[in-house]
Amino acid sequence: MRIRPKLLTAITLLATTFGFTAVPAYADDGAYLTQNQYLAYDAPVGSPQSCIQRTIYLADGDYLWTIFVGRLDEWKSRTIYLRADTYIWTTCIQVVGKVSREVARYEETTWVRGSAKNEANVTTTNYLGTTKAASHDYNWGSRLLKL
Repeated sequence: MRIRPKLLTAITLLATTFGFTAVPAYADDGAYLTQNQYLAYDAPVGSPQSCIQRTIYLADGDYLWTIFVGRLDEWKSRTIYLRADTYIWTTCIQVVGKVSREVARYEETTWVRGSAKNEANVTTTNYLGTTKAASHDYNWGSRLLKL
């Protein structure tokens, strides 16, 4: 369906006049590398590591790099300078120990590798919770936000 330019201009003018403005589709909330997966609060040490990977071009500049589980539960972040390059971006999560007798300690690591030894990483450990209710599907991963 093609909208005529005059009609599109009229719609835009009306929307602006009445205070309806849309957030541009290109508004940058950063780049995400995520996976939905069931994580158990009592997962045994030695459970298989889970990893996700993508290739991404990053412009030269400072980035806020965040590791999260559940998108609202930020485990760690740091500000980092990255050179313009095409990177292979990888994020992994695994059980590395116990916080208590039953509660699993998860380690999440994220790293980027570009050309000419242009690489960096962020690693942290944390746990999901101390009861069976903490076991469910989580959206986990990492985010790069250009500052």
